[in-house]
Parts: sequence; structure tokens; C-alpha cells
Amino acid sequence: MLLILKWKDSVNELRELSVDLSSLEYVYIGRLDRELRELFSIDDVSSIYVFNIDKKFIQDMNVRSRKVSRRHVLIKLISDRLIIMDHGRDGSGSTYGTYVDGVRLRKGSSIAVHGSKFKLRIADLDIEINVVNNSSMSSYDVYDILNIVDKIFNTINDMRIQVKYGVPAHLLSPHVVALEDLVKFFESYLSRIVDKSLVDYIFKNVYDSLNNVKKCVLDLEDNPNDPVLLNVLDRSLVELKGHVEALDNIVRGVVKRSSEGRI
Repeated sequence: MLLILKWKDSVNELRELSVDLSSLEYVYIGRLDRELRELFSIDDVSSIYVFNIDKKFIQDMNVRSRKVSRRHVLIKLISDRLIIMDHGRDGSGSTYGTYVDGVRLRKGSSIAVHGSKFKLRIADLDIEINVVNNSSMSSYDVYDILNIVDKIFNTINDMRIQVKYGVPAHLLSPHVVALEDLVKFFESYLSRIVDKSLVDYIFKNVYDSLNNVKKCVLDLEDNPNDPVLLNVLDRSLVELKGHVEALDNIVRGVVKRSSEGRI
């Protein structure tokens, strides 16, 4: 089971994190107490983290809040059921409460969550959580998706090399067309194994970066070897690759769980 968490950080930027709950079995969301700060070698007492103690997994959410309790909420997988617990520092519950789809959990209590999407609120932090729990993919789908991703990466790498060595813009245009087609195929195939709404935000970033690449290539036709345009083009290609890598990680997580029969 893969959880995709979405929230806004302290500067109001949308953040996203994929959590492989089938592997981790549980995660806490909250501030760190002294024991955990020592375990993870972190001094900050106000930042919010997603973490697993046993496997020493931790991700900074880039949010600071004193209202969120230490170990505020526990999310765990029990016999394929997703359980949300208002945990708090010692398991007796948080100070400012945990809400699931707008309903406040009784202090220290747990609830089983069903469905592919729910909203979690811990104190003053809102988190949208999408649940990827899909075993319906075929080996044909998997092969095609991973093959498409490899082709996208190869095309981006080829373009970066050509940009570095000053290849004329008109020779870059076919690569842009190929990237557009590959991204569309990728989006189509990915919709077979996950709910498209789960990855819409990442695909928006993919298309934004792809549009920047197209614009740079067109501008280079009128301004060949412009160092500013070449730098922007290379940066846009790097951004595009990063967004595709985020999608690739989701695919590989689902593929791994499917091959192990755990989703």
C-alpha cells in the first residue's frame, strides 16, 4: 500500500510525499521528542516530520508548528486495513486533536479508514492522503510503463548533451516532439494502475516543464547559442527529469508491492 501525502508548507508551497506503508508498516506524523531528536540527530523542536522509528525513516515536511504534538498521529497497516490513531507523545492522545474527513477522533482513539482518498488534519496542519492499493496491472502494462520512462530519461539526457555542445535548435525539435509523445503515453499507461487524480499535480509540473523546454527551443531558433536561453533550457530539462522521476518512484513502488502480492 502506497500513501501519497499532499500539504502546504510554511511558505504556502504545495508539497508531496510518497510513503510505502507496506514496507514501513507504520509512520508517525508530528514533532520529535528528545529521544527521537537524539535518534535522528535533529535539534529542531518545532518542525513536523513523517517518520518510522524502527527503520529510521524520516522526512521533513517543511512545516513548523508548536500546536502539533510530538508523535501527534500514528498511521499503521494492520491486516491490509489502514488505521489512524490520535497518538500524542505517550499514546494517550494529542493536545489539539486529530481529524479525519472533518471528524475529530476521540483523544487517544483509532479509526479504520476506507476508500482511496481522505483528509487528515492534525492541529493546524491539513494533509490530503491518497491511497494506492491496486493489484490489477498486467506484466504488459508494467513493461510498457518502465520502457517509456527509460525512453524519456534517455531523450532528456541526449538533449542535455546536445545543448552542452551547441547543437542547432532545429535538431533539438524532433526530441521535443518525441518527449511530448512519450509523456502522453506515460500518462495513459499510468492511469491503468493508479487513480489519475493521485498524480495530476505531478503531471501538471511535467507539462509545465515540457512547455518551458519547447519555448526555449523555439527561442533558440531566433537566438542561436544565447547563453541565457541555453541555461534555462538545461534547467528545464533537469526539472522535467525530476518530475518524471517522482512518477517513476510511484510506479516502481506499486510494481514492487504487486510482485510481492502485498497490494
